[in-house]
Amino acid sequence: MKKLRTAIDSYIDQAEQKWKALPYDRQRMFTKIFFATYLLLNVFAFLQIWSKPVNTQKIIPGTYIKSVPSDTDRKKNPEIHSHQKH
Repeated sequence: MKKLRTAIDSYIDQAEQKWKALPYDRQRMFTKIFFATYLLLNVFAFLQIWSKPVNTQKIIPGTYIKSVPSDTDRKKNPEIHSHQKH
């Protein structure tokens, strides 16, 4: 684990040295490009969420799950869990 941490630290140091070696104007340009890309991805994600059809089925709060059989149903019909006997 210590070797992995050392390898990661050295990679980060190398990347930081390369970043610092870039001219200031180029650093600003890359920062603007990265920010613009981040902004576009977020806008696209929000549009995807908001453009979902309105007719999607919603779960009403306070309702019960009806697909889980109760204990009395299991006693009346033992075949419900027959796949677990294998």
